[in-house]
Amino acid sequence: MQVGEGALQQAANTISESQNSLQSRLKRLEGDLSNVSAIWQGPAAARFTQLMAQWRENADKTTSALSEFVEKLGGASRSYSQQEEDLAADMGKYAAGL
Repeated sequence: MQVGEGALQQAANTISESQNSLQSRLKRLEGDLSNVSAIWQGPAAARFTQLMAQWRENADKTTSALSEFVEKLGGASRSYSQQEEDLAADMGKYAAGL
């Protein structure tokens, strides 16, 4: 696998933007569903509310996993950059010894 400088951070940024978009859409959907719930009554409405709570829990798990992934990619990017700098310094020392 080839990794260019900044590629991991760029991937983290892209995923973070997607996560923010997903959270925004989820909030909008919840607002729309709240309006429906205000006028819908009965057993079907109660079951729907339960299903939406389960769905929201799973959506929260997804966005949490995305956050963790972004954090790990950012850490990997910083680690990769540091390793590159260390390697360049080592090569400079090696070249000076020739």
